[in-house]
Amino acid sequence: MSEDFTARLGLPYLAAGQMQKHVTLNAALSRLDALVQTAVISRSVSKQPATPADGDLYILPQAPVGPAWSGRPAGALMRFEAGGWAEVAAPVGLIALVLDAGVIVVRSAAGWRPLGDCLGEAQGLSRLGWERRRTPQTPWRSRATPPCLRRAARARAATAICA
Repeated sequence: MSEDFTARLGLPYLAAGQMQKHVTLNAALSRLDALVQTAVISRSVSKQPATPADGDLYILPQAPVGPAWSGRPAGALMRFEAGGWAEVAAPVGLIALVLDAGVIVVRSAAGWRPLGDCLGEAQGLSRLGWERRRTPQTPWRSRATPPCLRRAARARAATAICA
């Protein structure tokens, strides 16, 4: 473990006698903003957007094009903030929603993989639903309601705790 950064997310620690602590704190907050509940716009757009919004995230495909994207490796997580692009180091295990494709991917040592590939026994599962009608889009259904949810509904409780 480094004395300067957290072990998992690489967030900078504040030093006791450090000057301009706000700079370190702001860098940590920016990194958290990119890595917590990660949602990327695309992982297939190869041309750097001309007018991105602050906070936009992209996973770079092969051979990206643009002043800040060219020369970056495929799979790099890029974030736009304060008028510029920066690569965010994505730790292994990071889960991201790819908005334009509607898929969830997981960062591995080999790159970004679909979540289904990482689940093992649930790999071939295409849909799963509770209290839904069976349709071609939802081929499996269940009417089973867990006992804790039935108790919560009867008690009109705001929250239910399943034991």
